[in-house]
Amino acid sequence: MTSLLVSCGEASGDLLLSGVVRSLRAKDPELQAFGLAGARAREAGVETLFDVAELSVMGIGEVLPKLRRIFQVMDGLVELAKRRRPEAALLVDAPDFNLRLAKKLKRLGVRVVYYVSPTVWVWRRGRVKTVARHVDEMCCILPFEERFYRERGARATFVGHPLLEHEPPRETIANLRQTLLAGSAGPLLALLPGSRRFEVATLLPAMLGAAKLIAREVPSVEVALPVAPTIPRGLIDRLAEESGFAPRLLDGEARELLGACDAAIVASGTATLEATLAEAPMVVAYRVSLLTALVYHLFVRAKFIALPNILEGAEVVPELVQRAVTADSLAARALPLLTATAERAAMKEKLSRVRASLGTPGASDRVANVVLDRLLSGAPAALAR
Repeated sequence: MTSLLVSCGEASGDLLLSGVVRSLRAKDPELQAFGLAGARAREAGVETLFDVAELSVMGIGEVLPKLRRIFQVMDGLVELAKRRRPEAALLVDAPDFNLRLAKKLKRLGVRVVYYVSPTVWVWRRGRVKTVARHVDEMCCILPFEERFYRERGARATFVGHPLLEHEPPRETIANLRQTLLAGSAGPLLALLPGSRRFEVATLLPAMLGAAKLIAREVPSVEVALPVAPTIPRGLIDRLAEESGFAPRLLDGEARELLGACDAAIVASGTATLEATLAEAPMVVAYRVSLLTALVYHLFVRAKFIALPNILEGAEVVPELVQRAVTADSLAARALPLLTATAERAAMKEKLSRVRASLGTPGASDRVANVVLDRLLSGAPAALAR
């Protein structure tokens, strides 16, 4: 019976892990997966001994209060590996946690597949050496990463982007747009302030202020906000009341809304990729703690933070960070994207090009093939391109 230790670090990683586990179990129904996961992976059949919610933090200032528990979870996973002797481990994202775990697992003789590369091409390139020593195969979701790793002596395979597997049906998108506009001519503006409380608390006031300004210029505009399951409605309601502007709130449905909207104001992160896949014109905003910002400016040499800009190597979408995130600046950048302007058309064309570079659906199945064929059976990976 095949045994697989798994580890992911937040809700997005849990979604990716669940897809791979489903594919693995379809190929090997006897496979036992256990470790650090969340609700989606648990539904897919993972024995969840540690919950992903315990590690759902970001940024130096945000991590420090949870450091003790983070190390306890890591030690617990290592003890599990010693006791249950899995044939391999599948580590998903969360590099600060999972690369350290990979090192410990390799010392125990556990073969490691890592899914979703850390951004070593942006900063901390020394991690490539860690990957080469302690990871048997890096499954890359961005097209340039495979070559980047292989040129530096690490084993890597481009598997395509997993979000291509989860695109909402066009009919669902059309129905949502019809419901939100409710006979109005529109346009429809989406606000995506993030899935973490600190993101919402720091970004949403400026986003709501921008929406309020836009509504003065375009009275017919409809504004909607998908509430992530990790965010309490009370926080959104309080910030809306303080701003004097109340958007239409949705339970999740972020990708459906991005497909339905005319433009979006989006927190930097996964949502920028989701907007790219939907080819939704967007303005990207982000703020972090002062400590995190200081470290970023000292050590990061990246020109961009938004994924479409990184992939294109040029500004596809405008980025506003830290003090630049104001209601006025967001509104000024978003207004031209709401109607049929040349600026909007040019952005959509570039987003279409970026989307095409991300491969085809099937990433979960390709990762499962790496786990089974390359590691568990010792044979070369047979990947469907």
